[in-house]
Amino acid sequence: MFFKVPVQDLQSVVQLFQEDCNGEVSHRVDFGRFFVDGEENELLLRFNPHAKTIIVARIAFRHTRKGYGTKFLQLLRDFAGKHGFTRIVFESVLTPEAVSFLRKHGFRVSESSLAGGGSHLQDGLGCDWVLGI
Repeated sequence: MFFKVPVQDLQSVVQLFQEDCNGEVSHRVDFGRFFVDGEENELLLRFNPHAKTIIVARIAFRHTRKGYGTKFLQLLRDFAGKHGFTRIVFESVLTPEAVSFLRKHGFRVSESSLAGGGSHLQDGLGCDWVLGI
């Protein structure tokens, strides 16, 4: 059974992505996943109500280092609290800038990434990052 995504509670996220690209973005729900697609930005969220986890599977802002990521995290935390989610996971983080951002906001490399071992653990690239809320 898929999580019934309450789109009205994610409107502020859609507005943030609109602000980032100075224009329209589309958004949709498909099989319990929430998508935002803009000309130069995007978001894919998955929801696991059994594990009480929101997974950020894909995210890109047109403008970086302008506070959009921090605003997004606060909106996601608010949504999580309202709907009973207790963890946020950023999946397969691929850039040093994203690793730095997540560390700054209290995220840690996930246990499943640690269990896999390997040289990627030193820099956190390719790992999942978790925040308990």
